[in-house]
Amino acid sequence: MVPVGYSVPPGGMTEKLLDQLGRHGHRPAHIHFFVPVPGHRKLTTQINIEGDPYLWDDFAFATREGLVPELTNSERSRARKASPTASLATSR
Repeated sequence: MVPVGYSVPPGGMTEKLLDQLGRHGHRPAHIHFFVPVPGHRKLTTQINIEGDPYLWDDFAFATREGLVPELTNSERSRARKASPTASLATSR
């Protein structure tokens, strides 16, 4: 399972501002991680999903080298692609 990117709400103030700046309002696919540690502010970070068309053109400028891990398919996901109904039967 891999997330997809998203955009700011069309016609909203954020889109209007980005239009004036000559920027698009698309975020690449990513997964957030929130790391709480007692006595410290919560750390929020993310990894980005390779292959997304906006990966290196994130309007939030959040893509960094090292935050784009290589994705690999698991044996289970390959089995689902080959036979979706068979994997349902084996996952119960």
